[in-house]
Parts: sequence; structure tokens; C-alpha cells
Amino acid sequence: MVIAMSKIFDNNPDKNMQIEGLRGVCIIIIAFYHFFYRYSEIYEIQPDAIWIQILGSQISVFCFLIISSFFLLPPKTIGTLEFIKKKLIRLWPQYAISISITFVSLRIWNLPGREIDFKNFILSFVGIPGFMNGEYVDGAHWYMMVLCGLIISTSLLHFFKADRVWWVIMFWLLMGTQLYRLGIVPLYRIIGGSYIGICVMGLSYRLLIESEVSIWEMLVLFVAGCIYTKLRLGTLVVIYVIIAFVIFYLCHNKKVSVLDNVLFRYVAGYSYAWFLIHQNVGMVIEFYLRKHYSIPLQMCIVAAMTVTFCLAVFITKADGLIKRELTNKNK
Repeated sequence: MVIAMSKIFDNNPDKNMQIEGLRGVCIIIIAFYHFFYRYSEIYEIQPDAIWIQILGSQISVFCFLIISSFFLLPPKTIGTLEFIKKKLIRLWPQYAISISITFVSLRIWNLPGREIDFKNFILSFVGIPGFMNGEYVDGAHWYMMVLCGLIISTSLLHFFKADRVWWVIMFWLLMGTQLYRLGIVPLYRIIGGSYIGICVMGLSYRLLIESEVSIWEMLVLFVAGCIYTKLRLGTLVVIYVIIAFVIFYLCHNKKVSVLDNVLFRYVAGYSYAWFLIHQNVGMVIEFYLRKHYSIPLQMCIVAAMTVTFCLAVFITKADGLIKRELTNKNK
């Protein structure tokens, strides 16, 4: 099985396998955090395990943000509309399938405190709840709204050929600060909201790698991103983000050999869909196993992890099949 999975990745030499491994480890930690810490916090007794709270809700999420930011810039040769189209085709179908499965699951098996009405379900298809203080189908989907905001901002910068100009990126931070002070919340969120600083930290390293900025310009952007993040999210978050950045830096330079593990890389192949589907669907499984059958929490966690990962595989495969069919029809 391991040999078979290894062949999946060996055919793509352009990917940094340690970064892929990092994706796999991070989504495993995030899922475990939600099924253990968050579930217990909401429905049972809050566990005395601050370490999983820090790893699951902070460092792992920020690793994902740094990774997304690093790969966010469009290639110089691609047009803005084509870039947006590719991002939509890649991200939206799995998101749409995931929120549909989650919505149906919550309607059939009620999960206290996690109900969602049909209006917010429909609005979620175009991302409106995240920008207008609405309710998400799944609480983890705040990340999608942040990612959409960052894509919108970098697309605009790319359109004006300013996405690799360090002082224009500084202006993005200043714009976010002013919109927040003026209370223009929808526009503030559309351009990335409280997470612009983290994105700029990831972008600064990408620009340095591409020799688009000097080391000093990169440091100016990085420090400015830290200051922005401190003002919006607090000092502790800055510390966690720097830890996440260091982890990413080491992976980018292939210094964390344990993340070359083929199992982590296999999980990474389904990490996007797993992130989208896992939280509420997994908690439904835990809640009903605990309520009706009094199954130990540890076994419920295993069941939730297994079922939601299988759903992630199904969503990813279905998405790929639909895209192939559409491509064949258009030939």
C-alpha cells in the first residue's frame, strides 16, 4: 500500500514533498483538535489539554495560511481573469459539495448549537456569510472566506502589475488598517481582514525567493505583517505565526525529513476537502454515538476521523471526475 501511494507522488517532481507532508500533518492535528478539544468543550467537559488547542486552532491553521500565501501569487504570464477562473474551478466545486453534505447532515441529525437555516446555506454558495456577519454552514469555513479575500486582493494587484512591488503591498496593509478604523467591515473582510498581515509574511518570503525584493525589503514587509497581526489579533498570535513560518521555512528548504513520510503526503492530497467537511459532520457522529450508545470518546474520535476522511476522498474524487467529464465534453 505504501509503495502504491508513493508512486502517486513520485510522478510530480515539481512539488516540495515536505510542504505536502506538512499539509497532511496539519489537517490531522486540526481534525483531532475539533473532535477532541472543541467537541469536549462544547458538549462535555473542557479538557485540560492546552497543547492541542495551541497546535490545532493556532499553529496548524497558520501553517496553512503561510502555505496558501506563499503560493498565492499568480504567474507573471497568466492574465487576471484566467487566474481567478482557475482558482474558482479548483476551490469552489469541493466547497459546494462539502457544504451540501454538511447541510443535509445537520438537517437529518440535529446538532445542538450548530443548526443552519436554508437562507444561510444558499448564501454560503457565494461566500456572503463570511463578509456580512452571517452564519457559516461549518465554523471551519471562515478560512475559505479569508482565502477568497486574499485571492481578490492579489488578483487586483496582479491586474495593475503591482503584485510584486513591495511598497504597494505595504499600502495593502495600510488600507486594511484604515478600513478597520472606519468600520467598513464588508470591504475590510473582502481584502483579507485581520489576516492580511499573515498573508504579507508569506508573500514576502515568496518575493525574496523570486528575487523580486531584497532581503531588507522582505524584512520590512515581514515586520509590517507582524505589526498588523499584533494590532488585529494580538501578541500571542504573532508568536504562533512566527513559529508556523519557521516550520514552513524549514520544510521549503527540505530540513524536516520526517514530513517526507508518504502517509502524510497521501493525507495531504485530500486535505482541502477534509478541512471543508470534517468539523460539523464529525461532531454529529460523535454526538449521536455518545448520546445513544454511550461509546467512549476515544472511539468516537476514531469514527469521526475515519468517516470524514472517507468523505473527503469521495469529494475529491467526485470533483476530479466531474472536471474530467466537462473537459471531455468541451473538446
